[in-house]
Amino acid sequence: MAAIELQNVTRVYDRGASEVRALRGVELTLEAGSATAVVGPSGSGKSTLLHICGALDTPTSGTVRVLGTDLSRAGDEVLTRFRRDHLGFIFQFFHLLPTLSALENVMIPARMARVSSSECRSRAQGLLERVGLKARLGHPPAKLSGGERQRVAIARSLILEPQVVLADEPTGNLDHETGASVLTLLLDLAHQQGRTVMIVTHDMEVAAACDRIVTLRDGRIDTGATPERASHAGSAAPAAAHSPAAED
Repeated sequence: MAAIELQNVTRVYDRGASEVRALRGVELTLEAGSATAVVGPSGSGKSTLLHICGALDTPTSGTVRVLGTDLSRAGDEVLTRFRRDHLGFIFQFFHLLPTLSALENVMIPARMARVSSSECRSRAQGLLERVGLKARLGHPPAKLSGGERQRVAIARSLILEPQVVLADEPTGNLDHETGASVLTLLLDLAHQQGRTVMIVTHDMEVAAACDRIVTLRDGRIDTGATPERASHAGSAAPAAAHSPAAED
């Protein structure tokens, strides 16, 4: 069963006198319960693709279906509700609130979704225990290591039980051992829990561990990419015309 379907998707950013074509006719299908790595040079459209699949952006043309819902022309209210109810996001820089404990940070999405306080706390405690942080519930981010903060972010992304998890460079700031443990957590979401996981990464060890590697070049999927070619993707220079909005 397809969890994410993109048909002839383009994304063009208007920069006054010029245009930035971040995605160019992308065709992509991700099956439920799979883990997919998205790789490519800086400026190839990776983050734009992730944002469109995650209802953080909409295509200029083409069709985007996630869990059977057409998000291509949905309004902001529909997209916001869809993100809340069905999607989980994991970012490289964690985005934890410094004044809150690990437990309180994980509870935030459920509190915003008006889940009862007792249920929020129960879910958050269970998730933090699952990611090995049972003894760190009351610690603020400043007293956690980078790997612990990333695991808090993963727990937070799962508290509303999303069917699709989207991760943008989730191991980028972690040492090798910690990155490997985070990757194992993400793969378990797909293989043990049936969630659909998309990971944008420059790390070919991370990519190779996934079920599938999708390589982007200049906003297009490189259907001829081999593991060897993909491993050099991060070393290519970005296109000069690309803007910060379309850098990855």
